Amino acid sequence: MKITEKNLGRNIVRDIVIIILLLLFFVVIPVTINRIRVYKAKCEFEKAKEELSSSLKSLEEQLKKSQKAVQEGKIVMGMTDWQVRKVYGAPQMINKTVTANGISEQWVYGKQFLYRSKGILDGKEYLYFKDGILSSWQEKPG
Repeated sequence: MKITEKNLGRNIVRDIVIIILLLLFFVVIPVTINRIRVYKAKCEFEKAKEELSSSLKSLEEQLKKSQKAVQEGKIVMGMTDWQVRKVYGAPQMINKTVTANGISEQWVYGKQFLYRSKGILDGKEYLYFKDGILSSWQEKPG
C-alpha cells in the first residue's frame, strides 16, 4: 500500500479518535463515576445526619415527658424500666421472654401492690416492656 497524504491524514484522524476514546475510557469515565459515588455518599451522609438529629430531638422530648411523669408519680409510654420502678416500685413478678428480636417483659403488680402511699396505681396491673422501654399496659377493669 502506497502512503499518500490522504492515507496519512486518515491514519492521523484514526489515531486521534483512538486516543480520545482511550482517554474517555480510562480517565474521564472513571473520574465521573468516582464523582457520582462521592456525591451519593455526601447525600446519604446528610440524610443520616438529619435522621440522627430528628431522633435526638425525639429522645430529648421523651426524656422531658418521662421526667415530668416521674415527678408527678405517673407512668407514660416510652419510660425506661428504672423510671417505672421509681414510680411504681418493684413488681410482684416479672415474666421475661427472650427472642432473636430482643427482650420482652411483663411486669405484674398484684392487688397488694395496687395501693401505695400515693394511692392507686391507675389500675395498671400488667406493664409490658420491649428492651427495657415501657411499650404497653393492661388496665384493670372498673
